[in-house]
Amino acid sequence: MHKLCFVKRVWIVKQRIRGVSPSKIALAQNVSEGMVRRLFRIYKQFGWDGLKD
Repeated sequence: MHKLCFVKRVWIVKQRIRGVSPSKIALAQNVSEGMVRRLFRIYKQFGWDGLKD
């Protein structure tokens, strides 16, 4: 799997905030559902700065 850029990580989190399911987001970005959940956990703990490289 390739590394996601900051913009894509933000997009994933914004979709979760809007209530989109992890499975739909994962399919749209070609990542695992676990990655979607992990990014959302990081965002909740550290905010947007936590998603930066």
